Amino acid sequence: DVLENQSAKEAILATLQPIAIYGGYFFTTALFIASIVLYIKSRKEYIAWDEEDEDVLERMETKISYVIWFSNLIMFGSYFFFATGVWAADLVEIKGALKQDATGFWFSLGAVFLHMAYALIVSCIIQQKAVNLTKEINPEKRGSIYDTKFQDKWLANCDEAERFAVYKCSFK
Repeated sequence: DVLENQSAKEAILATLQPIAIYGGYFFTTALFIASIVLYIKSRKEYIAWDEEDEDVLERMETKISYVIWFSNLIMFGSYFFFATGVWAADLVEIKGALKQDATGFWFSLGAVFLHMAYALIVSCIIQQKAVNLTKEINPEKRGSIYDTKFQDKWLANCDEAERFAVYKCSFK
């Protein structure tokens, strides 16, 4: 019974290791593509917008909010896959298959760190595009995502309803 449990455990670990180490690339790329599609649709709607139809404006802002949510999911996912990838890379070393040659361990660890950098860059690009489009739609908005005081500048240019929405979300 112990041997059956041990082989089941090894089978599960063998399945989880590549997912933990390389699954983040798929996760990040899928969300990045979805974000780009939503951004392009919002951009096209903005170009065609006659500034009269409020429903079009609401749809654009909803799509932009999804883009921001996806960039946040990419960030959360990058930390999750970083932690699980380091764990899985460590299991490669512990398992004993590579005791003499640690190349697999360092390759796995490098893949995890490379994914972290990839996710950070993709997330910044998505956020920059979404914020810049929001600033085009609402010219009263100010701030750059690369500014350390971005949140303060952005909130200073929000109207009362937006500030109240931020307050309600922050309170929850």
